[in-house]
Amino acid sequence: MRWSCVLSLFLLAGVAGCIRRLEIIDVQPDGSVRLTTAIEGDADDVRTGSAMPSTAAGWTVEQTEEKDGDKTKLKIIARRTVPAGGLIPDTYAAADGETAAYDVRFTTTVRLDRRADGTYYHFERRYHPRRWIQFNYFYDQLTESSEIRALAEKDPKDLTPEEREKLAVEFVKVEAHKTMEFLNAAGAAMTDPLPQDALPQDALLQAQMRASAIFDNPNVAKELIELLSGDTSAEAIEKMDQRVRQDVRSAVQSALTDSGIAEPARQAFFRQYDLVRADFQLSEDLSDEQWLVALRLPGRIIAHNAWDPDTQPSAEAQGGGEFEAALLADEGIAWGPDRCGWSFEGPALYDREVVLRATSFVPKEKAK
Repeated sequence: MRWSCVLSLFLLAGVAGCIRRLEIIDVQPDGSVRLTTAIEGDADDVRTGSAMPSTAAGWTVEQTEEKDGDKTKLKIIARRTVPAGGLIPDTYAAADGETAAYDVRFTTTVRLDRRADGTYYHFERRYHPRRWIQFNYFYDQLTESSEIRALAEKDPKDLTPEEREKLAVEFVKVEAHKTMEFLNAAGAAMTDPLPQDALPQDALLQAQMRASAIFDNPNVAKELIELLSGDTSAEAIEKMDQRVRQDVRSAVQSALTDSGIAEPARQAFFRQYDLVRADFQLSEDLSDEQWLVALRLPGRIIAHNAWDPDTQPSAEAQGGGEFEAALLADEGIAWGPDRCGWSFEGPALYDREVVLRATSFVPKEKAK
């Protein structure tokens, strides 16, 4: 989903299917960890979204497909064991994979604290935040308007010519702001920043000015109005988006060349620009994903920020369904004093960490 501001409210909603993730972390008394990850969702979404566990990254992977109406559902179950003191994977992306630089990351630590009264097991898992509001601020501001939201929720065929024009003009403004932020982020990420003394205006600002002119062209809004009047399919919007993005790229390339930026530096800039856009796209794709995390620690859990481990909510109440419940049973992860869990949705990662913590205690056996 690319041009996803105003239009997404009524054109692209429901295009992507929900992906459900179940992550089981089973800590053994010696500190080793057995990991089981299960993913279920529309096959196309699973294959084209964030990275999934792979044999190349050390996982044992099982995949099954089944028809779900006119779509195909894909289920992935992956397992691996990390020895005591070993490094627990912090991403499913392979080191040389396409998404390695920006995929979902989750730093996990298990620490054993041996004391006179017994052993304490300290668990922490931090899902790293996704950069979101930097790029989506103006979209959020726009959709706070009750007028714009009311227009966007209408069937495009029911919009008046004036309403179509208003939506199109506002939408183009938001996409222009977002593009400027993509360019800013790309420039900031470069190891060797673009020079600021090549011209009275620095090279990056020259690039932004020329890119902005693409959106200032009234023909862009006019084309969008025509789409709203006729073909409002995702394919038609994607085609327009690809053309505008190519126009922006050409304008930036021209600006950097005219500013005297050498070819290697131009290539380095566009590498960062593509990474920034791909990073944001992956964040958008996470918007309808759900996480269910189950943890088992030795002994009894004595502190946590999860559900109450002494209760037994249904799989649905945990955010899962029959698939997750069956897998938990297969893995022998039953509810009890040594088990707790968490659930959250993809947007929980926007601009903030999701931190899971728990501590368990195994009393020291008394000598007979």
